[in-house]
Amino acid sequence: MANGCASGHILSGNIQMAVSSFLFMIMVLIGSWITLRYVLHLKINAQGYVQ
Repeated sequence: MANGCASGHILSGNIQMAVSSFLFMIMVLIGSWITLRYVLHLKINAQGYVQ
């Protein structure tokens, strides 16, 4: 899709104001949050991540 890494797709696509890149960035952030919260059982608080 991006012919490279996901962060490259996000960075270069956002600079070009591509809608697909914004959607991809949102989905990556949601996927990261789900992984941290439900798979690794980490919660975000004022000090950072705690178990």
